[in-house]
Parts: sequence; C-alpha cells; structure tokens
Amino acid sequence: MEVHVELQTASKMFCACAADHFQVAANAHICPVCTGQPGALPVINGRA
Repeated sequence: MEVHVELQTASKMFCACAADHFQVAANAHICPVCTGQPGALPVINGRA
C-alpha cells in the first residue's frame, strides 16, 4: 500500500525551505537539497 499525505508544516522535512507552495510561483522555494544536487546531504529538519 502506498499512501500520500500532505503535512501542515511551515518548512519542508529535509531542508529549511518554506513548504507554502500554493501561493507562489513554480520553483520559488527550492534549494540544492530539494533538487537532489550532488554533495547536498539531506538532514531531518527538527523544526518541520
């Protein structure tokens, strides 16, 4: 079973980028971790 949920958080789970993607232009809240760039290590965001 695969489940997709949308959490009510202010930031993304593995970076500090804002999670509000409904009110902004496409690709406005991205960083090297979001895009999976080489060398970018995702770390769990405790404040998410």
